[in-house]
Amino acid sequence: MPQEADVLTPRPDVLSELISRYNALGAAQAGPETARAREDAAYTLCVLTGTRDIGAALARARRLLATTAPDTQRTGAPAPFVVVSTGAAAPEDTVVTV
Repeated sequence: MPQEADVLTPRPDVLSELISRYNALGAAQAGPETARAREDAAYTLCVLTGTRDIGAALARARRLLATTAPDTQRTGAPAPFVVVSTGAAAPEDTVVTV
């Protein structure tokens, strides 16, 4: 269970996939389905990064990817977040999939 000092951080593989999807949809021919899919990817990136603007979401996602190790131990369906201990409430740093 997360401690007070723990923070939710989006999973690197989820962020990476969303950035790729958003960029690919921007390069695709614009149609109503493509536009809607791109809006969905943008919205999800904003939610996962805690931003309200796609530019800020992309910048934050890239910063998070640069500082977060990929989860290579995962099995099953991906959870969108990991709990990362800041060390204040836990004896050691931990990464827990929730």
